[in-house]
Amino acid sequence: MADWTLPTFLDDLASSSPAPGGGAVAALQVAFAAGLVGMVGELTIGRRRYLEHEDAMRAARDEARQVRERALALAGEDAEAYAGVSAAFRLPKDTDGQRAERSSVLRAALRHATEVPLETMDAAARTLGVCAEIVDRANRTVVSDLGVAAHSARAGLDSAALNVRVNLGLMGEDPFVTECEDRLRQTLSTAQATAEAVVEAVERSVSDAAA
Repeated sequence: MADWTLPTFLDDLASSSPAPGGGAVAALQVAFAAGLVGMVGELTIGRRRYLEHEDAMRAARDEARQVRERALALAGEDAEAYAGVSAAFRLPKDTDGQRAERSSVLRAALRHATEVPLETMDAAARTLGVCAEIVDRANRTVVSDLGVAAHSARAGLDSAALNVRVNLGLMGEDPFVTECEDRLRQTLSTAQATAEAVVEAVERSVSDAAA
């Protein structure tokens, strides 16, 4: 995906091919959010008014770069994971042996297809955490961009969570399902609260600037 242009990606997204799809878009939402965090960091670092926050902003910028790169990779991995699930569904199931083989391959493919959006959720949570750390330290002239980053990361978080639920619903009884459901709830609860706090802080800052 790193080699695709945006128009090419959008053309592929809008085509009849099921991949790239929602999972890739969720990951890209997180990548865009992390990119904005990096921009806010760059536009704060070196400004005399914010020198006391220099170390925190550099750390935020570097963290955001790591998340951005990982989220971009996850967009491609999601498309590959979907292809694996589709291939497993097409395996023959005429005999007991074929059905057993198909079941095993499908379960492994679904696990992988679940792990990718779970990691996308983790990337979104990391991005939101960085937003929370710098929202009161960032350059006021670009604090609204930090709000956009929080909204975008939240969208990626919720979108990835939807894909996790879809995949888990196909797996039936499995300890892996219970483990993922617990992880899903915990990540959503913490990250959604962080997103709301960041957006509220940004809105206060924008209101104060306009007063």
